[in-house]
This record gives sequence, structure tokens and C-alpha cells, in this order.
Amino acid sequence: MTHVAARFFPLVGVVVGVLLVATGCANGPGPATPTPTPAAPMPTLVASPAPSVAHLTGLEISLEFEPAAERSLEDTQTEWRIGVPTLGKPYLPGRTDGRDTVILPISGGDVTLAATPPRGRVVTDGSPTLSRSGSSISFHDLVVDLDASRITGTVDGRPLDLFDLDLSRAHVEHLPSSPPTIVDVSARASDDAVREVAEHIGPGLTADDLRVDVEMRLKTS
Repeated sequence: MTHVAARFFPLVGVVVGVLLVATGCANGPGPATPTPTPAAPMPTLVASPAPSVAHLTGLEISLEFEPAAERSLEDTQTEWRIGVPTLGKPYLPGRTDGRDTVILPISGGDVTLAATPPRGRVVTDGSPTLSRSGSSISFHDLVVDLDASRITGTVDGRPLDLFDLDLSRAHVEHLPSSPPTIVDVSARASDDAVREVAEHIGPGLTADDLRVDVEMRLKTS
């Protein structure tokens, strides 16, 4: 019995030692160090390109009285036409289509066509004229200011806001084989313009009687 116990206890010691070694290998030499989770990469911010600005080099705008305004012109025997060139001044006369429409050449300007509504300025040449019974008023130096929603010009050399623009439906129309065209622009004569008209050719026309549709066919560089 003594010999059996002597053999048994060393065997137990060996088994316990093996278990301790195995446990140590499983747990490692100390507390496990947590592996940091990589941070998610920050999204790359890409700036949207600014809308390109088109420089205007030509073509034309049309100013056509709306149907109700045309009737007012007829009732008051008022004609909407192109003025006579001034001698000694470079002049692009424009033309009319035989109705109450004048078509003026574009001589410059810059427009952001990608904006809605389009932005910028369209500079024209020529001078549309309202005439009645031998009297007339001519509007020179017309500029379609899309940023300020107005058409400016001069009367007798004095600067004047001629029309207030409605750009709520304005957009650029792209058709095959045609230049970009700004359409669906409506304009109503300003109070100052109505007073000038009354002083030059007589009363009878209101701001609502002087409403025009504006269309701009653009040649860009």
C-alpha cells in the first residue's frame, strides 16, 4: 500500500502540472489587450462645380406684346416699331415681324444658362419706339437684367427702369440645330415707363396695357 501511494502522488502532481501549463497557454501571460476597431473613413466631400457663365456674342431678343396689350395698342392707335438710326452712331436697327413685335440684336452680356431661372445680363442694340398721331417715345440702350428681374434703358438720355420681369416660368430651351433660347419670360411696364409714355404720346395706356413676352436667342462664345 505504501508503494502504491508513493507511485500515485507523483502521478497526480504530473497531471496537475500539465493542466496548469495548458491553462496558462490558453489564457496567455496576462490580460488580453483589446484590438482597437479601425475608425470608419471620413467621406470625401466633392464640391459641386459652379454653373458656367456663357459670354454672349450675338443673335437677338424679341419683345412681343401680349394679345390683350395688342388690343390696347389698336384701340389707342399706338404703333410698336423700330426707331430711326441716329447719324454718326454705330447702330444695329433690328426689325419687326409685321405684328406688335420688335426684334433687337444682342450685342453682349453674360448669362448662367444652367441656373433656374437663368441669371445674368443681356445687352441689346436698336431702339424700340411707341408712336401715335405723329408723336413718339424711343427706348435706347436696353439691357435685360435677369438678376434684378427688370429691363433697363434710357429715354431722352435719362436712365430708366422700363419693364419688371416675371421669371417664375423662365427656362432655357435647347432644340436640335437651334441656339439656346431663354423662353417664358413676361415683362410689365414700370410705373416710370408708363408716365414717360403718357408725357410723350398722350394718356390711354396703363402698365397692364404694356405687357410683353420676351424671348432671347443666344449666340455664345
